[in-house]
Amino acid sequence: MQMDKTWANLVDIGEGNPVMVRDLEVFNITEVAAFLGAHEQTVRRLARRGVIPAFKVGKDWRFRKEAILRWSEEQQPSGRPLLRAGHR
Repeated sequence: MQMDKTWANLVDIGEGNPVMVRDLEVFNITEVAAFLGAHEQTVRRLARRGVIPAFKVGKDWRFRKEAILRWSEEQQPSGRPLLRAGHR
């Protein structure tokens, strides 16, 4: 029996709010740095300072794909670069 793809991709994260699995994609520091075109140390610093949405799993930083996409889109309209030159 094949499940409906709509339901197969849903995960209940509590509070009766099913979420699409793709919305739960989590990136590591290397993946986010590549996505942003930044150095890994820069991404770590932004995460430590709370500038970029992130959370820790043990000692490692993790980034929800949806939050990073939303954050990067919010940075663009200001005309400011995501990362300042000379600050890695």
